[in-house]
Amino acid sequence: VETLPERRHRSVDRKAEEAAWSERDEELVQQMSRRTDRPFPRPFLLDDETEPVPDVYWTGHHNEASFGAVPYLLKAKFKGETIWILVDTPKFSKAAVDDVLSVTGDAGPDYLVLTHVDDTADHGKWAERFPNLQQVFHSGDLGQHNWLGDQSLEDVDILLQSSQTKRDGLTAYALDGTLLNMNDGDDSWETELEKKLDSDIVILHTPGHSPGSISMYHT
Repeated sequence: VETLPERRHRSVDRKAEEAAWSERDEELVQQMSRRTDRPFPRPFLLDDETEPVPDVYWTGHHNEASFGAVPYLLKAKFKGETIWILVDTPKFSKAAVDDVLSVTGDAGPDYLVLTHVDDTADHGKWAERFPNLQQVFHSGDLGQHNWLGDQSLEDVDILLQSSQTKRDGLTAYALDGTLLNMNDGDDSWETELEKKLDSDIVILHTPGHSPGSISMYHT
């Protein structure tokens, strides 16, 4: 994070740099630079919004081994119970654990959803720290697509499998890996999720960046 004076100091083309730097940019830098007792987790703010999205938090502690991926926490409902989901992995440290616990309480997160192979660094350390943590990963990023060579990804608690049962090109899963009914032309998976599983969170298989990429969808 750089302030405008810092950018001016290092800039080769100062006028171009200053033109590209908006008042909004400077405001965000000031917000991020403020000293607080606990800079993370931070509430999730949509662009140009002043009110945070309820129960969604950036965790910070970006992991260089995950290419600076942006992990976050969100609260959801599954089988009628309130749960916390950690999406992708912060760099494991005592400070990171303390920050996560400041949101979830002493029990820690219930699930760790690993969205794709790039962003899985330290997942084993988080699972070791929280023995009840259920790790979720998609099998599409195993084998030849597991370019990290992390064989422990084959042993996650919930390993999602590809399916030919799709709607609009998507496959949907409940948080425990249950394949949801995706018949064309109806709202079957939404009904199944709500009535059978009493849940408001679904995992969608969204291949593209990698064959096993998955996304979270809050209904």
